[in-house]
Amino acid sequence: MRHRTLTFSASDGLDLFAQCWVPERPSSAVLALVHGIGEHSGRYSSLLRALLPTAYAVWGFDQRGHGRSPGQRGHIRTWSEYRSDLACFLDTIVAHHPNTPIFLFGYSMGAMVVFDYAMRPPSPSSQRPHGLIVVGAPLDPETKGRGLLLTLARLLSRIWPRLPVPLGVPAEAISHDPTVIEALKADPLTHGQATVRWATEFLDTVAWVNAHPETLTIPLLMLHGGKDPLCHVEGVQSWFDRLPLADKTLHIYPGSRHEVHNDTDRAQMEEDLLAWLAQHL
Repeated sequence: MRHRTLTFSASDGLDLFAQCWVPERPSSAVLALVHGIGEHSGRYSSLLRALLPTAYAVWGFDQRGHGRSPGQRGHIRTWSEYRSDLACFLDTIVAHHPNTPIFLFGYSMGAMVVFDYAMRPPSPSSQRPHGLIVVGAPLDPETKGRGLLLTLARLLSRIWPRLPVPLGVPAEAISHDPTVIEALKADPLTHGQATVRWATEFLDTVAWVNAHPETLTIPLLMLHGGKDPLCHVEGVQSWFDRLPLADKTLHIYPGSRHEVHNDTDRAQMEEDLLAWLAQHL
């Protein structure tokens, strides 16, 4: 396995950090990681262990305002920045892996970035992924007790968009595994905040994706924890049931929280992922 780090230019000229793990033999496909809010592309070691022996290359990038990429932590001016950044990232992958199938893997916020890109691509010439894999998709995010805060966020987004607010997500919400929890708490590349503009852009994107399932035309694998306290599994099931896509699969893991790939059901999740990938090559 060869590991490499690099940067690529976003459409607005921002240099974003990326890294890749490539097997020694020719890659049969590429898994393009799109991480969640407050984390970075280096938190997917369990997936690497599962994928690299099967000759899949894995690429990831730190989204703007995250990890080793520049920008205010957890801030965007508009959600379209994420969409354009992903387009540039995929162009970078294609330059290194021409004529190789690319599967998008989005976790949490990254799932919404993946959905948004696939459902309303930046341009007709944008790279079309071979398939989508989403984990912990926030189609029905937990907002209990935050009604006033969200109302204030919409107001402040207009007059003070860069105002940072804590995400309020306990590390214990992502996994039952104490090793995963402690590693997250100790990781200097993670952060626990986002701006009020990010919050309004995120919620608007969630609403749009919920309202337009018919626009998704790419094979889809959804993986979700039955004990996810951040994104209600009932909302995921409801959206999946309304999705008029023939090639769609949903696996719910009863014992897992938000990060299925880092929880007690990870072995079964990896088995399901590898089987689905093999069926779609």
